[in-house]
Amino acid sequence: QRSNLNTARFSGAYLDGADFRKAQLYGAKFFGARLNGAVFSEADLRLTNFTGAELSGANFSGANMTNAALTGIDLTEGFFTNAILDKANLKATSLHTADLSGASLQETDLSYADLTDADLIGTNLSGAILTNVRGLTEEQLLQADCLYLCEGLAPEFEESLFEQKGCLFEEEG
Repeated sequence: QRSNLNTARFSGAYLDGADFRKAQLYGAKFFGARLNGAVFSEADLRLTNFTGAELSGANFSGANMTNAALTGIDLTEGFFTNAILDKANLKATSLHTADLSGASLQETDLSYADLTDADLIGTNLSGAILTNVRGLTEEQLLQADCLYLCEGLAPEFEESLFEQKGCLFEEEG
């Protein structure tokens, strides 16, 4: 049975390694909480706000994080395998060496994020905002699925991706 923690407030809590597996956390607030290594696999995290939280090494595999706020936080070495992060705000977030394989990031704001060595195999980036993303390589983009109408992708990638995958990109301005 799933724990129902919808709209709960965990602001400033020390929860390193906590197990929220399959929990219902719709709209929960984790402002400034310490959640390093926490497990959120298969949890309902829609509209959850993690502003200022520490989440290095956290596991979000299979979680639904639609419209979640993860702005400017450290998700280094995080696990997001098959997670749904559609329309989430990951602006200026560190996803260094994170596993995003099979995840859906449709219409997600990744501007100014760090994707250095992140695993994007099978990641759906349709409509994602990729303006000024750091550490993003052509190899990573070629491993991702569905780059339809991405915004802000560096011009040097667009021609190659169009030729190799038939990707389309939104025009600036």
